[in-house]
Amino acid sequence: MKRNNSLTRMIATDILNMNFFNLLLFTLIIITLIEIFKVNYQVKLLTIKKYQEIKKGVLLQSEEDNLFFKKIITEHSKK
Repeated sequence: MKRNNSLTRMIATDILNMNFFNLLLFTLIIITLIEIFKVNYQVKLLTIKKYQEIKKGVLLQSEEDNLFFKKIITEHSKK
């Protein structure tokens, strides 16, 4: 009786059976998704940092930044 292949082995076999173009496309999609999530995470961290600076009363680099983040804070607190 044949042993069933695991899901990981089936996926690896499918990837190896792809032609070069499909493998390249698959790799580019994965890299793009990783970069998107990395940038979103960095923006989130920056926003949290600026929010904490405003809460502490620390002046930001410019008055426009200060007004922008105060606007974000007031919109967030209304929700």
